Amino acid sequence: MARQQPSSCYRQELRHRRRNLRCTAAAGAGPGATGTAATDAARSELKQQLLQAVSRCNNPRPGDNPVALERQVESLAEQLAAANPTPDPALSPLLLGSWALLYSGRSARLAAAAGMPAAAGPTLQQALQAASDRLYRLFYQYVPFLAGSAVGSQRGPSATNLQILKPGRVDNVVSTRSGPLPLRLCVSGSVDPVDPSPGQPATCVAVRFDRFTVEAGPLPRTELSLAWLRPLGYVATIYLDSDTRVSVGDKGGLFVLRRAAGEGEVEGRAAGSAA
Repeated sequence: MARQQPSSCYRQELRHRRRNLRCTAAAGAGPGATGTAATDAARSELKQQLLQAVSRCNNPRPGDNPVALERQVESLAEQLAAANPTPDPALSPLLLGSWALLYSGRSARLAAAAGMPAAAGPTLQQALQAASDRLYRLFYQYVPFLAGSAVGSQRGPSATNLQILKPGRVDNVVSTRSGPLPLRLCVSGSVDPVDPSPGQPATCVAVRFDRFTVEAGPLPRTELSLAWLRPLGYVATIYLDSDTRVSVGDKGGLFVLRRAAGEGEVEGRAAGSAA
């Protein structure tokens, strides 16, 4: 299994990459600007096609084939991954900030291609991992259903699903309504990059959930510690730029996310727009 880097090293690497991004932005366009512009245009077109396919998949029309729509999203996600402009997404400061989950589907093929670690061990560990997997699927597969981002669900008028990433931490927040009361679910955990295989980009992070919080209108906030199990999963970001992210999970999930509104202050957007 791949070895995880300490969070302190992760933060140092992020600071170093922020400085590099600022230098890139200050340098401006070089002699290869024409070729870069053409590449950016093709990438932008792919992104638009993917977003349109996601919208169609989340809001199918009469007569649409759901399987065909999901395969189209998978195909476009794969094409976009091949045009990924960020060398090491798991270490990039672009990964940080608030991301709105637009699509939560399945792609065992892309998950397998990402080469994420697999859990293994004695019988007791396997039993604990099985329980961990069930919780992980709840948080990353079924909870998005409440916000309408899972395939086959209906998005409510005020439902949102945000993934808020900070160095070493993640909050997966679903806000919706349950009858007359606003409902807010927050699953929090640690995030650590996983060392890639030699010669491969750093795309994968290990996510260990440790806290689950529920807030329903004026009712008392309820918090459940998951420290006794800390559900473990791996997420690989196969495409990342200043406003779009495509990730796959080790349980076969495929996620399409967009930078949340109000995130314009994120460092790296300037570098992305200057390219």
